[in-house]
Amino acid sequence: MATRSAGLTGGAIAVAAVLTAGGAIGARAAGSAADNARENGARRAATATTRAFAASVEGVRRTVDSVALLAPRIAASPTAPPAQLPGLLSERGVRAVAVLSATGHPAVVAGVLPEGLAAAALRADLAAALDVARDTGDPHAGVAGRDIAVVIPVYDGMVASTEARRTALTSWVVAVVDVKSLVGGATADGETAVLSVGGIPVTPAAKADGTSADVTVDLGGQPLQLVVTAPVEGGARAIAVVILLLGILGAAGALLVGAIAERALRRSRATTDALERETRTVAEIGPLLQQSLDLAEVLPAVAVRLSDEFQLESFAVELVGEHGEPVDVFSVGRRSVGDAEVFIAPEGIPAGVEVALPLLRAGRTIGRLRLAPRDHLSTIQVDALRGAADLIAVATYNVELYEREQATVRRLQELDTLKDAFLGTISHELRTPITAISGFTRMLNERWDDLSEEMRRDFLRRVGRNSASLGMLVDDLLDFARLERQALQTNVTPMPLDSVVAGFVAQVVPALGDHPVETDLASDVVALVDPRAIERVLANLLTNAAKFSPPGAPVEVALRKGEASAVLTVSDRGPGIAAEDRLRVFTRFYRGESDIARSTRGAGIGLAVVHELVTQMGGDIAVRGREPNGTTMVVRLPLAEPAETVIDDLPAPRGAEDLIPARSKP
Repeated sequence: MATRSAGLTGGAIAVAAVLTAGGAIGARAAGSAADNARENGARRAATATTRAFAASVEGVRRTVDSVALLAPRIAASPTAPPAQLPGLLSERGVRAVAVLSATGHPAVVAGVLPEGLAAAALRADLAAALDVARDTGDPHAGVAGRDIAVVIPVYDGMVASTEARRTALTSWVVAVVDVKSLVGGATADGETAVLSVGGIPVTPAAKADGTSADVTVDLGGQPLQLVVTAPVEGGARAIAVVILLLGILGAAGALLVGAIAERALRRSRATTDALERETRTVAEIGPLLQQSLDLAEVLPAVAVRLSDEFQLESFAVELVGEHGEPVDVFSVGRRSVGDAEVFIAPEGIPAGVEVALPLLRAGRTIGRLRLAPRDHLSTIQVDALRGAADLIAVATYNVELYEREQATVRRLQELDTLKDAFLGTISHELRTPITAISGFTRMLNERWDDLSEEMRRDFLRRVGRNSASLGMLVDDLLDFARLERQALQTNVTPMPLDSVVAGFVAQVVPALGDHPVETDLASDVVALVDPRAIERVLANLLTNAAKFSPPGAPVEVALRKGEASAVLTVSDRGPGIAAEDRLRVFTRFYRGESDIARSTRGAGIGLAVVHELVTQMGGDIAVRGREPNGTTMVVRLPLAEPAETVIDDLPAPRGAEDLIPARSKP
């Protein structure tokens, strides 16, 4: 380094000596040199203008990217835009933000449109840009009047194809760029600038003499080209004295220039090395995230790499839950109290400030990346972290798709198992009564004269019971089919429930075998019920109670009038239902895990049909245990006219586990 500085110093002194000795001789040539210097200065000025313009467009691009992050919220509530939006409009170049709905009228959400540009003209001027943005799903720039507008599409839900985007599109959010501010803020006095977007001029063309420079930058998928012409002013030829003085001053300043250049070179190298290192870190995250579909395995390694490279105090990944709430799936380091807003400031991230970068995939926000740096992060570093957030979003989305597919596979497997069990059970349940009916009928037909009158009547009673059982099973199957296609409907009407229950119990008693039915029915209980539905409910509950009761044990039916509902109970004296089974008895095809449940007949659909019918009549059904053993099914149905007093002397449950509403079952 010392050798290099010495070289610069010696060169500067040598230049000064040559200029001093040859000042007189070079006086004549100095004029031409001065003219060349002025032309070179004009060229440098034009180049500096184009660089300033490119920097301004970069600022506009960051602002437009921030508007794109807020686009769904802006489109959803144009009259109450996000609080961050006014701060974005204060940035140079963005003049206004408007919403163009797919069918409605345009609305300016924030800012003021440039003079001469009406909101109604946006749709016509930007027709091509609107279509391109809609089909690609990416922001696209267009020309509106004499200004540039970037169109951001907004969709309803997740989209994955062009056809889906056309169907799911709800609106566009348009960020209008003020060309006068953008170009005027970059050009210097006397310079002429011509700006075109995609080959279409947006500033008046002008011919100017001088030295030109041009630059082309991208904004919203469109090339922005700026051609700047700087005039070359004429002048008298420089005198030799000025040349000599400049030589001496140049020699004197060579040392200072050398030192400054060396420091700038060191800073440039350090910045380049850091940028290269950060880019390599982000690039290496992709393979890390692809090593496994288990986020718990890959996120720790990703967190360590990013925290070490960007000096992060905290790192957390949050995903959107089922109800829109953030769910923390991984975190390391400190977490501040409160919620971090989406970070959109263009100057970087201050040290110690916790911010959130959105995780975007398929047109929707699936989560966010929360982090807090120990040192200030530049905009370049923030862009690198946004790239890392995009990779994490892709990996998270792939995990979500995989888990959803696995859940679908498990559900299909469960349905296949239920189908096999259901077909086996139904085959058995149909075969048993049919076999009994066929056997007794054959015996009566072949040995009628050999059988006594009592045996004939007994065989006929058995045929009748099996026929009734078969008929009820067929009714359950028909109701279940209606339930599957959502065609099981009820039509409630005020009816004296005590009379309906008493009449049906008298009809169904013969089908219950040796189980008598004891009734305790309050009079004058008028409820809103469907006659056919209440009969199906009673039939299923009574046969179910008889099925699980010991031989000869009675089945009890009670009816009480509550404050706003009629309470109908059917009780048996069987072994009872275990607390864990009470949560599932109303589930289709479920018949319990006990030996008694497996040894009894049934398809596992009767109580599911009962639950659906009771629910459709506006009531509910629950399971209650009783002492010393047995089960009580409690059905509550709405009264036609609620009573003024409560008349419900049913014994209170022994505990919270004794009464489990069917509506709370999984």
